[in-house]
Amino acid sequence: MNLILTFPSSAVSVATSKENSSKGISFDKLDKIFDFTKGNYLTVTEQKTLRNGGKVEVNVDAKDKQNMAPEKIKEVQNYISSLGKVSGEVYNVEIEKLVYDNSGKVSKGYISETNEPITVKIKLSDSSKNKNNYQIVREHNGKMQVLSKKPVNGEYFELNGDEIIIHSKKFSTFAVAFDKHYAPMASWLFVFIPLGLLIALFYTKNKIKNSAKKGGES
Repeated sequence: MNLILTFPSSAVSVATSKENSSKGISFDKLDKIFDFTKGNYLTVTEQKTLRNGGKVEVNVDAKDKQNMAPEKIKEVQNYISSLGKVSGEVYNVEIEKLVYDNSGKVSKGYISETNEPITVKIKLSDSSKNKNNYQIVREHNGKMQVLSKKPVNGEYFELNGDEIIIHSKKFSTFAVAFDKHYAPMASWLFVFIPLGLLIALFYTKNKIKNSAKKGGES
């Protein structure tokens, strides 16, 4: 997936191009996040380039497992295995910054962290659906981090049907992780709770019946 945002030379308003939909990943709120009038995404030299009539493009590029380095995939999957979990979808996300001067000359850089979370939506494949205890494993600057459903510094994930929604400020590699075995506890509870009540009721009735019988014999 490749998404390009173009900012006018004034860097006040944002013109967002149409998103090229990817197989399993998409992004929201990019036009609000990359406000170069508020964020610290530009160096002093780049700010000068903008003031002199330049422009900025931000390319958000997501690669799936088929287009990632095998050693990177193995590194993430080994970490997930060390957690006792199974690896599902894996994506590498890069945010590329291109600053053009008024002659068309370009300087290239990367944004690895944003001031506010970007919303990343990952569609679960059939083999990753209906699992227990989902987690998001993120590799950022060589360090493995685990995101949970509980927000920490604004970062967390949500499970929405067959989609996982990640709110992240840091960008590198994201992987979906879940338990090895699926144990639908909620559905089993619907079986065991009524069964337990029936057993308790049967036991209570028998106890009352036996007590009444003993009382009659005495």
